[in-house]
Amino acid sequence: MWMGILSDEDEKENIEGADQELYGFLDQLNAKEFEYKGDPESARKFGVMAQDAQKSTVGQSMVDNKRPLTIDQGQATGATLAALASLHDRLKKIEGGK
Repeated sequence: MWMGILSDEDEKENIEGADQELYGFLDQLNAKEFEYKGDPESARKFGVMAQDAQKSTVGQSMVDNKRPLTIDQGQATGATLAALASLHDRLKKIEGGK
């Protein structure tokens, strides 16, 4: 089943660069390895903590503040792809436009 996120530039307005906000978001994230409480069958997982994401403006827009905290996958995917694109552009400039 296709589950898409609206990403068409023609459907957006007030489009601006967001490099600094995205870097602030990435600065707050820490990669973690964990298991879920109370689930002895739980396999080790990798991810980030919602509490860390909430420390940035970008992260606040993707965390639902009801307990237990959850992260909106659509928002997280969009922010992650935007951050990756921004870092890729930055790396190309550092490497001399390769």
